[in-house]
Amino acid sequence: YHCEAKLMVEINDALIGHGGTQNNVASLRGAANVISRHENLEEIIKHTDLVHLSASRRPPILQLKDRLVEKLFGKISDDDAARAMVWTLETRLFADATDQQLVIGADWGDPQTATVIVQNALDNYLESRHTAEISSIAEYISILEGHASDLKNEVESLAKQVQDARMQRRAEVKEKLKEDHATAPPPLPVMRRPAVQIPRESEDSIATRAAIEA
Repeated sequence: YHCEAKLMVEINDALIGHGGTQNNVASLRGAANVISRHENLEEIIKHTDLVHLSASRRPPILQLKDRLVEKLFGKISDDDAARAMVWTLETRLFADATDQQLVIGADWGDPQTATVIVQNALDNYLESRHTAEISSIAEYISILEGHASDLKNEVESLAKQVQDARMQRRAEVKEKLKEDHATAPPPLPVMRRPAVQIPRESEDSIATRAAIEA
């Protein structure tokens, strides 16, 4: 039985001009290597319990053959069976990636197991890609935070220099005013005119002036 899954890439127009298309294509092209890695195959076998699942779903004639081999040579350990299953999975699981499409397929003896293998391979790839993207974003944010911290320190340093220069200028102005006040000549005295006293007319003078006027 053959089972496959297709993953289509939808380019976000908001990322065009910032390397978004190239990043999406590059990450998708590397999907085949990620899926076929030995560690990833071991994870699929462990997560799906493929050793026991495949043994329980083998055709009756092959199950009879397994029992005969077990009686003749003894039961194979789970670790040895898992290592053998990795080699089997390498030959039966494939991944093909193009610019905007990823195809994951598997050929297996029963359709249910083939579906489980393909689904787990796809899930593992999406999870690994999500982890890588989150790590890249976190690294980028860390770089931006570092730049922001450096810029903040630089702004604070410049503000302190401006404040120090302003305080120094005020101190120089105050010192200059003190020096000018100390060296200034004393103020001139204010000249005042003496008061003129007008003599008061006597009663005889008033009477004489009235007689003249009459």
